[in-house]
Amino acid sequence: MSLTTAEVQDLWRYYNGEYLIAYPPGKEGQVREALGEDFDLTANWRHAKLHGEEDVKARPNDPYAWWGLAKANLRLGNVTAATEQFDRAVALGVPTIYYLYRQEAFEAWTKAGDHQKTLKVTQLALRAYPRSKELVQYRNLARDALSG
Repeated sequence: MSLTTAEVQDLWRYYNGEYLIAYPPGKEGQVREALGEDFDLTANWRHAKLHGEEDVKARPNDPYAWWGLAKANLRLGNVTAATEQFDRAVALGVPTIYYLYRQEAFEAWTKAGDHQKTLKVTQLALRAYPRSKELVQYRNLARDALSG
């Protein structure tokens, strides 16, 4: 199978350009060289944030672009910006299955104290995926926080 760069980028937009590199310890120098400043986690998230800002400008109605920007902001400690951007992504319509694998919005809302939103969305997702341990965990955290 062969894809053009444009085709790969289009498919990868759902993952917001995230990647994971597994390598043996003896190859770290090569990985550092290949990644440059992106080898540093904070620098990598700053880079992701810049791409996210470009993406939401280019595609303001794309929920995945907003999700990616929100996640970058969350990882950089910008919780308020992240919650607003996750809200935008949800309002634009990420599919329910997204919550099964991507719990960053719950993390942001929990950190921001917006437990009602976490409860509402986890309950919605649990209707489709009732056995999700992660969804149950965030639902229970929200319930506990709301009950005092």
